[in-house]
Parts: sequence; structure tokens; C-alpha cells
Amino acid sequence: ITVTSVVKHDNALKDVAIKLTYYWVFNNFRNANWWCNEIGANGALGNTAMFIYQDLHPKAQVALRARLAESSFRYRLSLLTHTGGNLVDYANLTLQSSILNRDREEFELAVQRIEDEIVDTNIEGFQPDGSFFQHGRQLQTTSYGIVALGLGKLLRIINKTSRKFDESKLDIISRFILRGFRS
Repeated sequence: ITVTSVVKHDNALKDVAIKLTYYWVFNNFRNANWWCNEIGANGALGNTAMFIYQDLHPKAQVALRARLAESSFRYRLSLLTHTGGNLVDYANLTLQSSILNRDREEFELAVQRIEDEIVDTNIEGFQPDGSFFQHGRQLQTTSYGIVALGLGKLLRIINKTSRKFDESKLDIISRFILRGFRS
């Protein structure tokens, strides 16, 4: 049983998801905290949209795509400067936006930025020992590093397309998961 199969076959659940999406998109709620607006709420809306988008009214589809565009690399190039966990969140939103907009360039931009981030470093990011640093040389394996685990989900999406990741990038992610969390 997957979330997709439950949503597809449970009309009551699908109806609730559609109503909640309408409520959020058309009220355009905002919080004083940037993360809630750009990543939290948009992430929840984007994840929901992946399951119910075709069932939404066209006006809701347009509003949803506009909301996700706020957190997309293509429409806000300044987001490309983020690193670590926030980069993964924005990359996920950019991929969702590219899928909903059927925008191959936006998809490629997200994939390339993710790939550029997956490197061995002694500063911020993936460490040779399998740990993860963020905000300088601060160990963040179980905070920002957990968000970076989202790369696994993104890699599954990306690898179902004609765009594939270099094996060396997959090795870094594998080492991070196996050494950073198991040891």
C-alpha cells in the first residue's frame, strides 16, 4: 500500500485533500517566519499536489503553480545560493514546480544544482567520514543531515527520467546514509 494508491482509491480522503488545498491556495496564508512560507507550507502543498493535481479546478492549478514558483530556482535565482538542507527543500519544490509546469529547463536546473551540492568537503556539506556539516564546521548529521536524506527521494524521481546522476554522487549519498547514520 502506498500513499498514491490510498489517495487514488479513497474518494473521501481525496475530497478532503482537494478541499484543504483550495483553502490554503485561495487564502494564501502567510507567517512571519520565512521558512514556514517558502518551505513548510509550499512543501506540504507541493507534496499534496503530486497526488491530486489533475483533480483540481484549473484556477486552483494556476494558483498552486504560482505558489510553488515562489520557492523555485527558476523564478528566484537567489535560491540557488542555499546549501545543505535548505537547498534540498528548494530543489524538491523546484522539481515539483517543473513537473506541474512540464518545464524541462526548470527540471534540469534543479537536478544540476543538486548534483553540484553532492561533493566531499571539509567545510559545509557531506564529509569524507559520512557526517554532515552545516553553518560552518558544525556537526548537523541528525538535523540538516536528515533533510539531506531527502536527496534519496529526489534521486528516485530523477533516475526515472533520462537524466541520471554520476555514480560518484550516488557513492557520497550512500556513504552518508551508511556511515553517517549507522555508525
